[in-house]
Amino acid sequence: MTATEMPSGSEPAKAAVPAHALNQVRFLQKWTTRWNEYWFAKDSGYAFALFRILFGLYILAYFLISFMGSVTLEFSNQGIYNPFRIPDIALPPVGAGILFWFFIILVTSFTVGFMTRIVTPVILALFLYYYFLSIGVRDCAYDRLTILFLGTSCLADLDRVWSLTALTRTPGAQKVRVWRWGARLMTLQIMFLYGGAAVFKMFDPAWRDAGMMKYTFCNMWATPPAYWFARLPLPSWVHLAMTIFVVVFEFWLPFAFAIRRFRLWAAISAAIFHLQIAVLLNVPEFLVCVATYPLFFTGDEVRNAVAKILGWGRKPSPLEPSR
Repeated sequence: MTATEMPSGSEPAKAAVPAHALNQVRFLQKWTTRWNEYWFAKDSGYAFALFRILFGLYILAYFLISFMGSVTLEFSNQGIYNPFRIPDIALPPVGAGILFWFFIILVTSFTVGFMTRIVTPVILALFLYYYFLSIGVRDCAYDRLTILFLGTSCLADLDRVWSLTALTRTPGAQKVRVWRWGARLMTLQIMFLYGGAAVFKMFDPAWRDAGMMKYTFCNMWATPPAYWFARLPLPSWVHLAMTIFVVVFEFWLPFAFAIRRFRLWAAISAAIFHLQIAVLLNVPEFLVCVATYPLFFTGDEVRNAVAKILGWGRKPSPLEPSR
């Protein structure tokens, strides 16, 4: 019998799989599972609900404070505006006023969680209209963040709980888990925002000494408290130390948000950071970042934290149907 012949009735021997090939397969399976768990895991809807409320309140405050008294000037064909890469499609003053308040009503509906699947795309379309008609020429990062968050929200389940829509659903509907991929997109954007700002300051010559920090407290965005601080007879090393602190803090934030044990401290410190920017530099619009902080946590963590703060205990939320 030759080497290629086998005894009658015998089965061919199974080819042995090399150990290194099995290890590679296990490695790929492990990381594929982690990838799917990261992007496509499901969670309760409380983190999205708190984001929806904070984000909606931010948009309402932004438009009511910034534009309510200047709709004709900013958005009508009788005002002063500069369309950004689009034709002049401004409405007459009456039409601009009606459209503005229609937008406010839609954002209010979004905030309280009523028909968010329908109103969110309309809000995005109208915000883009205002952005390209007038707002976009300012080229501000917080407006682009708003567009990104609205676009992601169009595909997210935002009104599963803590919403008017939840009141019309059956008691078990609020238990339905929601996809977290939208939260991942928005939180990654926030992490890149902070990390990118830190890297930019590291390599920008203007931030390598105390000059930029001194200028920050007396530029066109500065507030009276900032001017007061700028007039203090402080040595240069104080401003240099502040510059180093800001760079290190912004570089630390993405890693702190990524590590569970530091996540709460990162959210609190970042919120304080944005509040002091609002006070000293008159740029409260970056508080839009704070609206995304609940998305760094699980829905159950958000629900338990809110219940503890508001003293709900085991009682159902006023915006949830009773079980």
